[in-house]
Amino acid sequence: MEKIAVTVKGIVLNEAMEIALVNELQQGEKPPGWGFPGGKVNEGENTENALKREILEETGIKIEILDIVSQKNVPHQDGTNEQKTYFLCRALDGGDPERKVKGETEGWGWHPLNNLPADLYRSHKYILYNWKSENIREEVMSLIWWHFKK
Repeated sequence: MEKIAVTVKGIVLNEAMEIALVNELQQGEKPPGWGFPGGKVNEGENTENALKREILEETGIKIEILDIVSQKNVPHQDGTNEQKTYFLCRALDGGDPERKVKGETEGWGWHPLNNLPADLYRSHKYILYNWKSENIREEVMSLIWWHFKK
């Protein structure tokens, strides 16, 4: 029987168009580095609620989900098939700058899109690069600003 893990990640932007990134500790095969906040979807939980819960736990930020940016399946060496969904989100507040998740993160911070950490996970760089280069960036930014002005 195939093992399936459903995970969610948020590309969370604030009014200054900065992105929230968490500084993750090494966990198993995964090296330490900066990445999008998010995590596993619990049994009986939908992806949207899981994303809101995970981002609140990791950053203290309350979010509004705007759109799905990417979905992909990632096979792991242990036989697990990870189903990842990346969402575009609007930050509804500034979060808790001192927030850390014991054993998972060293903290988090806001980063300008044009000055991202050198050790941002490669897969997350790829998601951002593709999102920014698909000629939808202006349309997405307009959508985000429209939501901020509500």
